[in-house]
Amino acid sequence: MKRLFVLFVLLFLAGYSLCLAQSKKDEPMPVLTLGTLTQKFEKGKVTAIAATKEEVLADPWLRTTDANVNVASYTFGAFPKGKDYMGPFTVNGGGLTPQIIKTIQNIERSQGKILFEGIKVMTADGTVRACAPFVINLVPKKL
Repeated sequence: MKRLFVLFVLLFLAGYSLCLAQSKKDEPMPVLTLGTLTQKFEKGKVTAIAATKEEVLADPWLRTTDANVNVASYTFGAFPKGKDYMGPFTVNGGGLTPQIIKTIQNIERSQGKILFEGIKVMTADGTVRACAPFVINLVPKKL
C-alpha cells in the first residue's frame, strides 16, 4: 500500500512538472480583443473590464492582438445581476453565436458579468495554446 502511494505521488509530480514545462514557453500569452474591447491584466492576473452590451455586440468576434494567432474555441457564460448563470456555451472559432448574442441582449438592466474561458488559440504553425479568461462587467448604457 505504501509503495502504491509513493508511486502515485511520483506520477503526480512527474505530470505536474510536465504541465509546468509546457506552460512556461518563451512566447507571451496572446491578448484577446472583442471589437474595441481588450483583455486586461494587472500584476500578471486577468481583471474584468467594464463595457456596455452595445460595445460587446458591436463587433461580435473574439480575436487576438496577433494577426497570426486565431481563436480556435472557447466557452461562454453569463452571470446576469440577480439572476441564474446562463451557459455554458461551447463554441468552435472566434465568433459569437446567435445564441450567445441573444443571451447578451436579454440581460436585463445591462448589468452582470460575461465570461469567455477555456479559450484555445491556434498559432500560424498549427500549435494550439490556452489563453487566460476574458471577463467583462456589463454596465448600463451611458446617456
